[in-house]
Amino acid sequence: MGGRPGLYDVELRLLSARPGMGSLFYEFKRRQMLKAVVAYFVVAFLFAQIGIATFPVMRLPEWAVDALLVVLALLFPVAMYKAWVQGDAAEENE
Repeated sequence: MGGRPGLYDVELRLLSARPGMGSLFYEFKRRQMLKAVVAYFVVAFLFAQIGIATFPVMRLPEWAVDALLVVLALLFPVAMYKAWVQGDAAEENE
């Protein structure tokens, strides 16, 4: 309806009008990257907790938990790139 724009519409217009970081945040919203970030952190937290609980039982060295955390941290950018590309491919299919 032709009334005043909602707060969400104004926010999107402001973010899309700004060059730089504003457009990056707009892309994050558009591609629903927040869901991917939250999902990655939940899964990584669960893997870390399982590793902390089970690695001593399996008599793995103490550094194994640290190695798991480093691997999870290094895989974060890869997972975000994959989510970004999937968001782009899903948009093209629409």
